[in-house]
Amino acid sequence: MDSNLNFVSHANYFDLYYSNCGWDAQMPQNNVCGPFINKYYILQYIPSGCGKMTIDDVVYNLHAGDCVLLFPGQIRKEEADGKSPWSFIWLDLMGRSVDAFVKLSGITRENPVVHNCDTT
Repeated sequence: MDSNLNFVSHANYFDLYYSNCGWDAQMPQNNVCGPFINKYYILQYIPSGCGKMTIDDVVYNLHAGDCVLLFPGQIRKEEADGKSPWSFIWLDLMGRSVDAFVKLSGITRENPVVHNCDTT
């Protein structure tokens, strides 16, 4: 097996793919992060805890089970709750059809949060 495979180098051939993913758990003493400017679409899921995310000056209260889709060019700041800090999983989404997939999802810049997405 070739250990030098690089799927991103052929990104123009993919309709939708993730270029980066990860998991983070915030500690109460380090609960504020940002501001960040998004370069891509970023899908975040919160499996535990809660916190606030400010996206383009709008504050969203997020809890376990919520998803948020961040759009390219948006400015965000994250603040984990001091008593029940969140953890989150994220995917950076890219591809030649990513805009079309986002449009189909019904998630918009004005309404980027899906509450309780693990039960709907």
